[in-house]
Amino acid sequence: MKNRKVIFVSMSVVAMLILTACGSADEQTASNSGEAETNNVSVQDKSTNLTDTSSVNDEASTNESEKKSSTSAEDNAQISSGDEAVEFLKEEMEEGKDEDISFGTDGKLLTDQKGSYYVIQLVDVSLRVSGKTGNLGYYKVYQNGTYEDLQAAAATENNEASKKDEYLKELKAMEEADKNAETKSTTQAMIDQANEKYKKWDNKLNEIYSVLHEQLSATEMNELKENQRTWIKERDAEAKEASLKYEGGTMETLELVATKATITKERCYELVESYMK
Repeated sequence: MKNRKVIFVSMSVVAMLILTACGSADEQTASNSGEAETNNVSVQDKSTNLTDTSSVNDEASTNESEKKSSTSAEDNAQISSGDEAVEFLKEEMEEGKDEDISFGTDGKLLTDQKGSYYVIQLVDVSLRVSGKTGNLGYYKVYQNGTYEDLQAAAATENNEASKKDEYLKELKAMEEADKNAETKSTTQAMIDQANEKYKKWDNKLNEIYSVLHEQLSATEMNELKENQRTWIKERDAEAKEASLKYEGGTMETLELVATKATITKERCYELVESYMK
């Protein structure tokens, strides 16, 4: 009887040990599974962070590229001085290869509805030397690297512009060029500049006179000729009187020529406004 009890107790103890061992194994398995899940979440989080960083870097790189592209385009398109505008027009036009064609500008930056531009004048030097105007036209050279004929642009803006409208615009451009011309430092240089200005306006006056000869009737033209002869005498007398303020001085010649230039410019406007069609 005692032996049976001993056997029963021994079997109970063994059973309890087995159950305890199984429970420990289950807990260990659950623990390992939990750690694996935690590690998986950590890896996913890191992966997400790396993706986000890559996106930010790509965006920053794109923005920087756009900025460089924009800056490069502006640098390539910019004409920043009258000299640069002259060189640009020489390269663009066939006349730029002709040594007898002079390209000139006062260097003043002007603005219209299309942007900022410099006015460039083309002159045939050989014609100018022979006593003719030699003027081949005026051109607008824009800072963005485009250009157009000043008179053609004026005609386009006003559709079919009349001769009167064209010449008024041209006279205005010439006057603006005079206002913005660099002032010379010596008396002789100022005299030379005044002479150049006077020749320019006198040539333009002769050009206007030729146009009027084609537009006016014979009677009207004869009246204008008489009027012109009187005007020349009055111009010379007025210039002489103005120069006498500096009689005997170095400024006498300068005042004489400068006054002639101013009066001739005013006469150009007068003929265009009063006679031209």
